[in-house]
Amino acid sequence: MKTKDLIIQEPQKLSIKTIVIISAYILFIATAIYVVLYIVPKPDVTDAVAYMYIIWAFGFLVMFTYQHIINSRVKLDLKHRKMRRTYTLGLLKFRRKWKKLTRPQYISVFKTNDKYELNLWNENNDKLNVITLSDYQNAFKKAFFIAEKLNIDVLDATDKGNFKLIHKDSFKNAEISLTI
Repeated sequence: MKTKDLIIQEPQKLSIKTIVIISAYILFIATAIYVVLYIVPKPDVTDAVAYMYIIWAFGFLVMFTYQHIINSRVKLDLKHRKMRRTYTLGLLKFRRKWKKLTRPQYISVFKTNDKYELNLWNENNDKLNVITLSDYQNAFKKAFFIAEKLNIDVLDATDKGNFKLIHKDSFKNAEISLTI
């Protein structure tokens, strides 16, 4: 049986935040062009001050928006038990090195404020964050798929203080229901 790689990608949604961020970048570019064309040529303004303003404004903009413009993707090579994270920013791709999954024990689905984190735990109790998803059902489906391929169990950590270890076959045999 051939084991395929699993690719988990954050959904790309066009939201009001995205529109505001795009507008902010357009405003920044327009301001930078204005500064270069109309402010820099003035005799009392040095080029260095104008360019420092542009660099500072760009850094400020990126600092507050990078989480909303970068898309994350995780590739799991289940046959060789390796994982690699890729980040995309428009057409640019940044790939991290392959990370070996050393003796995984279980995968947990942990609820944060409004998202669900999939964390892979190994025998040394080291946590490897696989991905963060916004959909409860999708998070558990991915967790059970990974659990089946790696032959590990799933820890339901969505209810604070009430963690439940679920055997991977329970999902396959439909002994549990994924309703919130």
